[in-house]
Amino acid sequence: MNKTRRASFLVAPAVLAAMTLSACQDEAPTAAPPTAASQPPSPSQTQGPAPTSQAPAPAPSSQAPAPAPSSTAAPAPAPSSGGAGQCEESSSYTLERGSVQPKPVGTPQRVTTENGSEVEVTVGKPTIDNSSGDTFFPGDGMQAVIYPITVKLISGSFYVTTYLAFGVADASDNACARDYGTVVKRSERMPVESLRTGDVKSAKAAYAVPAGTDMSKIYVLFADNYDAGKAELAWNGS
Repeated sequence: MNKTRRASFLVAPAVLAAMTLSACQDEAPTAAPPTAASQPPSPSQTQGPAPTSQAPAPAPSSQAPAPAPSSTAAPAPAPSSGGAGQCEESSSYTLERGSVQPKPVGTPQRVTTENGSEVEVTVGKPTIDNSSGDTFFPGDGMQAVIYPITVKLISGSFYVTTYLAFGVADASDNACARDYGTVVKRSERMPVESLRTGDVKSAKAAYAVPAGTDMSKIYVLFADNYDAGKAELAWNGS
């Protein structure tokens, strides 16, 4: 009996305390979890991004880079007429050999002129003149070459002038300068006149060619229509 009552007395306060605690929890507000604003920032948020490591710049070279080799080959030298230079003529009246095949010097050649006349022309073997002339003709590094010329009118009429109807060119078809009276006397030059059938005129004509040139690569030219600048007859210059 006494044990049962003691047990009851002990249970009653415990039950009462539990009920009181439960009532307090029902009345007290529930504590909400802290918001993000109220939470202290993490160490990773308070610090900036870690600096990026950069490789050190290369030290400047004390030597300039070698230039890249050029892929363009050096131009080949221009063909020579056999000497140290080439022929030059400042006159606008020059003749080019073109495809005309030369004959040996001393060979008579005939041509039909624009007016239908027939002319025979002969160019003789040249002589080299290194004793006369000046810096104007034949000029430095040049030599004077003198050719004997004969013109015969076979038929019709013909007006001849040495310094226009005749010319000299090198192997590259560069016109050689004419002599206008420095080496060949004017009295020895072809007269500027009209020829009649059967007339024969002989004269000399001089030209400047590179000193020491191979005369087999020099050509004497003739053209009735010298305005066109194209040879109608040609002779090998040696």
